[in-house]
Amino acid sequence: MASLAFVLVLGLLHAGCNDSDSGHPVGPGQPSNFSVTNRDSDTLHVYVDGGEIGDVRPGATVEFWVDPGSRLVQFRETGQSTRDDQGVFTFSTSTTISLIHDPSTPNLRVINDAVRTVHVYVDATEVGTVSPFTTAEWNIVPGTHDVYFRETGQARTDYYDTYTFGTSVLIEITYR
Repeated sequence: MASLAFVLVLGLLHAGCNDSDSGHPVGPGQPSNFSVTNRDSDTLHVYVDGGEIGDVRPGATVEFWVDPGSRLVQFRETGQSTRDDQGVFTFSTSTTISLIHDPSTPNLRVINDAVRTVHVYVDATEVGTVSPFTTAEWNIVPGTHDVYFRETGQARTDYYDTYTFGTSVLIEITYR
């Protein structure tokens, strides 16, 4: 099967405080494995494993380094008292997760960089297909869901990861 890489885009980013031992903002040209884009009008505070790793100002994107492993990502807009769970993501040194904070966009985008059509499943239901070298988007019911892929001609689906879908974060996965 083709290898998978995913990018999760979450929009808003300004180097802020670093209360977490799990991640930190990075400067231009430094390695990163997490980016957040903020398309809302309030500053977005980014938390990993409960510690704030920085903030993203409206209209900005901030790059972070998050230690490899499964990590809980949360956001809190300035003026809000509670954090919103964005999900538990598996960070590594070879993929980038990009989250886009945008209340007006779909919450799942799949980019197919493979030569075969890929079928996209959320839990046990096929939500659609993505033709080779194209992109498709869906609005997934908020909550925690398993995402699977199956290439046309393949007999079974392959588990990809579990995501917590919300109403304001776009999860973007690149299938290769």
